[in-house]
Parts: sequence; structure tokens; C-alpha cells
Amino acid sequence: MKKVITTVGISLLENCVAEVKGMETHYKALGDLGSAGGSYEGEEERVKRVKDAVIGWLERKFRLSREEDTCAEVKSLIKLQSELKDDLEVYLLCSDTILGRLAGEILWEKLKEAKPLEGITLRPPVVVRDLQVADRKRFIMGVRNLIREIYRVGEGYWGNVVINITGGFKSTIPYLSMLGQVNRCPVYYIFEDAETLIRIPSCPLSVDWEVFENYEEFFFRLEREGLMEVRKEEVNPDIASLLEEVDNLVALNPLGEVLWGKYRERFEIFCVSESVAKQAEKNRDIVDRTLLELKKRYRENPNHPDLHHSLTIQLPQGYQVFKHTQDGLQVRVLYQVEERSGKYNNVEEVIRVADIAIGDEVHNAGGASEYVERFKRLGKHLPECNLTYRIDRKTFERGVMHV
Repeated sequence: MKKVITTVGISLLENCVAEVKGMETHYKALGDLGSAGGSYEGEEERVKRVKDAVIGWLERKFRLSREEDTCAEVKSLIKLQSELKDDLEVYLLCSDTILGRLAGEILWEKLKEAKPLEGITLRPPVVVRDLQVADRKRFIMGVRNLIREIYRVGEGYWGNVVINITGGFKSTIPYLSMLGQVNRCPVYYIFEDAETLIRIPSCPLSVDWEVFENYEEFFFRLEREGLMEVRKEEVNPDIASLLEEVDNLVALNPLGEVLWGKYRERFEIFCVSESVAKQAEKNRDIVDRTLLELKKRYRENPNHPDLHHSLTIQLPQGYQVFKHTQDGLQVRVLYQVEERSGKYNNVEEVIRVADIAIGDEVHNAGGASEYVERFKRLGKHLPECNLTYRIDRKTFERGVMHV
């Protein structure tokens, strides 16, 4: 199955307005309000009128097998499915406007009814915060959020990802084309009123990743803070092209987001206690591989029994024990997962690791479990998990540890 990331425009609504009488006034009103930051929820009556009209028009087109005439998104997905000869998992990314959100919702509800698109799985549409064209500063922030959302969908594995840029704002095309080039990810589009699906070819680009290694601490700090106050002399010319100034603060510009996102996806980040950091100094390989497995298991199935190993003691509130075997050694991890809303309508998980027991600490010679009593004591004096612990996934792929 291919993941198809599809930017959503409003051609669905425009095409309907051109054929259906009586909705143009409401459509234009919503367009004006959306560009000015109007509230979707505050215009429920107008939204319902337009939505009902578009859905009725769309259903008529589907009954007549004229799916390709409805909008750029449907037309391009039909062509893509034929080109890729595979099932599609479609991610709809919408602009932060009333009409953009409305178009995404309608497509999500009705796209599965398009006969040529049998075998697609639709993900709920994501409204990309600040992605609009009325305000330049907000647009730059919106493009950054769009890039971050695509990296979130990609999850570091780009072999089955396709970016479809046929719909949406044309002003995002250069950035998304660049993102595709950096990640060796196919980018497709169809010219307006054309029939041919175009693939943007990959170029033999080379990026000096050493720049990010040299200024890694700066970029991680910038990622954490979003906007950061720095003196101009602190910004080295090597990285100036990746930054933009915002009211005497600096932030990553869209190019910086693309390249830092690629570099950053090498790492998995955990928040750990001092005792875990010390364990890692002695058993780095086992700790790293165990924590990577913990995150992998959680993402695949948060209810997996190994993530909720049962003990006879009362654990600290919100904490669980991960039961694992690594390199023939028993490992137990006292951890907590904190889920929070991300900056662009997604859910981010933060894994906090309070303690980890390895080998004899789990089952020592007398058959006792030393770690159980230790975890019990931590329930009264839980350590702060305020250290950032970074694991470089690519070093495992090469079989070399990154210390």
C-alpha cells in the first residue's frame, strides 16, 4: 500500500459553483471570511448550505461515472492509482481557511464512493494551521507546519510515500518539490485542464549534512523553542540561509524545515532520569535498542501486554512497566507516555523513562527481583525525567554505535 499525501484545494467547490445555481453568494461569503481568519463553527448555516449543494452535485457526477470531472484531487488520485497499481492510503492536507476545511471534509466523506478509487483508505483530513495566502507571515508559518505534517506522515520511511501536489496553493509547490527531492520521494501533479500525470524527476542533489552535525545543539534548541532570541553574531553564515528573523527572533524558514526535518528523523528522543542516563553509559547498546523497541511497540499497539507488565506493587501514577528481552538479558523499563496536541493538529507522544533494570537486576541468583523493590521505592520519590536522551537510528542500520 502506498501512502499518498495530497494537498487539498478548493477546485471541488469552484467546479460545483460553476454548475449549480443558488450557492455562489454563500460560497463567496465563506471565502471572504476564511481569508480574514473567520470561524468555521461561526458560519454553520452557510457551511451547511454549501456542503449540501456540493455533496448532491458530487453524488450526481459519481452516478454518471464522471468522477474525473469533479475536482483536481479526485482526478489525480484516479490517475495515480492507475500509475502505481497499488492500494492507496490517502492523507488529505487542507488549508487553514473555511473553504479549505470544507473541501477536505467533503472529500473525506465522499471519496470512498468513487468507483475508480476502490481500494483506497482515507485518513481524516488535517487542517494545516496558518496555511493561507492572505497574510505573508502566517503563510511562512503555514508552510513550515505543512512540512512538519508531511514528515510526521512519512515516519522516516519514504519508500512507500508519494506526494500529490495537484491540489492546494500553487505557492507551496517549490517547497514540496524540494522536500520530495531531499527524501527521494516521488512528487506528482496534473496540469489544470490536462490529462497527463506528471512525475517530477529526482535530481542528484547532495546536502552538506555536516552543517547540522556542527550546529546540532542550536537546531535542537530551536526545534524545542520554535522562536529563539539570539544575537546576530551567534548566527554563523553556514546556517543563515536556513533561518529567518521574526521581530528580533530567529526561526527555521521553510528550507530549514525541509533539511532539518530530514536530519532530525534519524533520531528518536526520550526524556529520562539521571539514573537511566547512567545506565546508558554502562549499557548503551541494550538501553538504546530497548527504548527503540518500546517506542515501536507503543506506536504499533499501545495495548500490547508487554507494555503493561503486571507487578504486585503499586506503580507511580501514570507509569507502566515494559517487559523486554535484549541480547539474551531480561530488561524492565519504568516509563510513562504523555500524549499532547502537536503544533499542527496531530498527537505527539513523549516517553518519560524513570528507571531501567537489566540482567541480574531483574532476576538475580536467589530468584529475587531487585528491580521490583526499587520501582516500589520510586513511587514515593519519583525522579524527574528532565534529561533529553537521543538515539541515532541510522547508526544501528550501519551496525555502529553513536555515543
